[in-house]
Amino acid sequence: MTGIVADTEPGYMALRYGPNSNNIPGVSLALNPLNYSVPTGFSGQIQWVQVTGENTTVVRTPAGGGPSQTKRCSGQLDTTYPYDTNQNRTTDSPNNQLLVGYQEYNLNHNFTMWLMFRPDLPNAIFVPLERVTWSWSADVISSDGGNTWNFVSKIPAGTPASQSVNTFPVWAGNTRDCAVHN
Repeated sequence: MTGIVADTEPGYMALRYGPNSNNIPGVSLALNPLNYSVPTGFSGQIQWVQVTGENTTVVRTPAGGGPSQTKRCSGQLDTTYPYDTNQNRTTDSPNNQLLVGYQEYNLNHNFTMWLMFRPDLPNAIFVPLERVTWSWSADVISSDGGNTWNFVSKIPAGTPASQSVNTFPVWAGNTRDCAVHN
């Protein structure tokens, strides 16, 4: 099971990527202790920052015809800063509400999760250590105006690989503010 489902688990009808029936999230990212260790005598803090990638879209088609509506949300902060402050790992189980009155939703979500570190020194700032780019997509259709949904396709994230970086995450707004356009 990929963990991509259409159900009412979040309290409303949604297309969601995890958690599945075994409570496994859509994606789980972990600090690799073989790549990073704090030098002896130092301590510090970890934070995770997630930004939507290019071509992050949701296209919905109204039941009974009419033009499709597109929500583009590229280069936006994923809800909060920081995304998480867990020292060793973070997870994500994104979802998109499926509204009655539509016959199709085509979702393509791309993310970049940044691992940041700040040493416990005066005037220190968080600096990027690595980033992981990951994505998931799904296409669902409804023959009854959005009361029930069937999958046309679904593609989970797979096993995303991290890469070392020395550039900071940048965003132009927040995913909560992404608007739908005809």
